[in-house]
Amino acid sequence: MKSIFRIPMRIHHGLLIMTELAAVFKKKELVTLEKIAEKEKISQGFLEEIALALRRSNLIKGRRGPKGGYTLTQNPNKISVSEILEALEGPVELVACLSAGNNCSTEKTCTNRKVWKRIQDQITNTLDTITLSDLI
Repeated sequence: MKSIFRIPMRIHHGLLIMTELAAVFKKKELVTLEKIAEKEKISQGFLEEIALALRRSNLIKGRRGPKGGYTLTQNPNKISVSEILEALEGPVELVACLSAGNNCSTEKTCTNRKVWKRIQDQITNTLDTITLSDLI
């Protein structure tokens, strides 16, 4: 079925990784991608790509070796869903004219832009207020 708004699997799986890590954060446990892949029946290779982006954004850190795995870099109540989405896919931009630095010639008179801006602001504000703690 067609959908006008569809969350990429990369974000869906990224949130799975982050919620798994958040669930054991207080216990100071490390979680392997292999464990998540088996539990969720997802390709471990795909999870590794996602984990790399999350590491580069300093949301998670990893340790190698037999007792290795991943953990969050900070408390789950300090990490917003918005931060995770931006780490994986960049900022929310419903239409190109709302992106930073876009010089649209009809910006002042475009009635559609106002609608998209309002929707985008609502989405962004909601994502900013939901933390990993809210998801576990």
